[in-house]
Amino acid sequence: MGLRQWYRKRHMRDPVAGTFTVRRTATLDISDGHHTLRLSGVLRGPGVPPEPVTVTEVFAAEAELPEPGTEYPAAIDRARTSVFVVRWPGRSMTELMAQRARDAREERAIRLGLDPSALPEDEPPQGFRDALERAVCEATGDLDRLPDGSTPVSVAEADRLLRTGEAATAVISAISFLRVPKKLLPSREASLADVALDIRRADGTAYAAIARFGFRTAARRAQIGFAGATVPVRIDPGDPRRVALDRHRLPPLPDRPR
Repeated sequence: MGLRQWYRKRHMRDPVAGTFTVRRTATLDISDGHHTLRLSGVLRGPGVPPEPVTVTEVFAAEAELPEPGTEYPAAIDRARTSVFVVRWPGRSMTELMAQRARDAREERAIRLGLDPSALPEDEPPQGFRDALERAVCEATGDLDRLPDGSTPVSVAEADRLLRTGEAATAVISAISFLRVPKKLLPSREASLADVALDIRRADGTAYAAIARFGFRTAARRAQIGFAGATVPVRIDPGDPRRVALDRHRLPPLPDRPR
């Protein structure tokens, strides 16, 4: 489910991080390599007693299909436990982004009339955020708006918040990656997502907000780009709904295997 649909139809009033344990699965349809499954299981979380639920989901051909007995992370609305989002399994983000990078590299080579091996594998990261913002502005669709109708934090605004914003932490309760044309992205691993955040301030107060995050690499996306991830943020003192990812306080990335 996309974040836009989630926000409009399933807006959570009191989201918490919980789990969904699969008990039974039934295949409803297989077409174009996609699997439509009906999954029955138990939902539970902090302040949410075990509750049996049934959902219907569509999985891509390359996705790992859920199996009985497996537990998956879920965001649950304690105010209405019938409202929840499960983070289903799939190919690793690193693998997906690597494949997309290979595809993009091959497409560029074809356009230039070259062999793919003639193109460099790495691209310079300079101007990442500026290029990402331009990509959003140039892409088709309504990417200039967040699911709640507000405008995303701009690069300039994010820079200001890193200097003057209030430091806080947030848990991603739902995430939807945007379909930005590959040619508009600043690097082969870059990606962009709208996120629903459960923000906790230093004084202990908490509230929900919507933001847009850019991920420079597949490794960073795999590290924090999922529901349930805890991320550092900066809050606009004049408008707490304006939130930026605090890149200076992000955890270090694991060393790449040699």
